[in-house]
Amino acid sequence: MRDIDIEQAYNDMERSGYTPIPGPHREGARRYAERFRGEESAGFHIGSPDKRTAAALVFTIEAARCMCAISNLDYAPMLLRMAIAALERDNPSACSPGRSVKLFRS
Repeated sequence: MRDIDIEQAYNDMERSGYTPIPGPHREGARRYAERFRGEESAGFHIGSPDKRTAAALVFTIEAARCMCAISNLDYAPMLLRMAIAALERDNPSACSPGRSVKLFRS
């Protein structure tokens, strides 16, 4: 994944009110991209997204971090909605926005 894609996803999160790394805007986006790439190269590699799925992947991973850090739990639903919106925006032929999803519980 390219740093520019990660930085753009960071900028989108910041505009939505969630800042994963505090600090000046440009510096935070750069540091976030470095951290994200460092984690990926350190063994947290789940695949290589292309430009059409990069933002959605960043939002989804950040939502998972929020779910693990209960103090940021309130941001998880917003980040997951951002991931879905990014998938629908960047992959219009692959997504069916009107398709319903049913969750099954035991």
